[in-house]
Amino acid sequence: MALARTREALHNGWDKNDPKDAQVILHMLRIDATQRYHDPLVAGINDIQELSKTHEAISRAKTEILHRILTHYVPLYFPEIERFRQNSRNDWFFALLDRFRTPASVLALGKDAFIAAAWDVVGRKVSKARLLGDIYETARSSIAPSPRHSSNRTRRIGPSPFCMSSRERARLAPAERSRSPRNVVTRLPARRDARPNPLTGTALG
Repeated sequence: MALARTREALHNGWDKNDPKDAQVILHMLRIDATQRYHDPLVAGINDIQELSKTHEAISRAKTEILHRILTHYVPLYFPEIERFRQNSRNDWFFALLDRFRTPASVLALGKDAFIAAAWDVVGRKVSKARLLGDIYETARSSIAPSPRHSSNRTRRIGPSPFCMSSRERARLAPAERSRSPRNVVTRLPARRDARPNPLTGTALG
């Protein structure tokens, strides 16, 4: 990164080649713009480095899931609910979405029953009853598709291989192989003018 920025500053352009890169490297060595490599094991920072990388991977995965929910799921199934999310650390908001995923699931209960069911999900909030009542009225006026056009239940065809144990997968494997079209052998009738194979005795086409 430092080499690329120095090359752009010296040559005022984006093009690069090996002679130009060599000149830039010599220039950086001449002005002592270098860094020393520190072995994490020798420096004793290997554990801290691994923890830092793990935290980065978890943070990226959390951000990816957050964006996937907000840009795909919410606009499709409950677009009006997004105004109740103040920031990315609102755990109650995602817990509420997990419990009531569509406006139809909210309206399946009465207003008082919904407030009672979502009371512990939301957690400690100021004016919690008013907040839950507002969410219920928002679900009532939502433009999300009705259950007649889109089912909220996901139908699973057969057991999921990720939820089955290794013993169940081994038990189902022979049946799956027997149903595979690769194991079906079809014998075609021999032609009348076919000559017999002198080695195997079968007819040649």
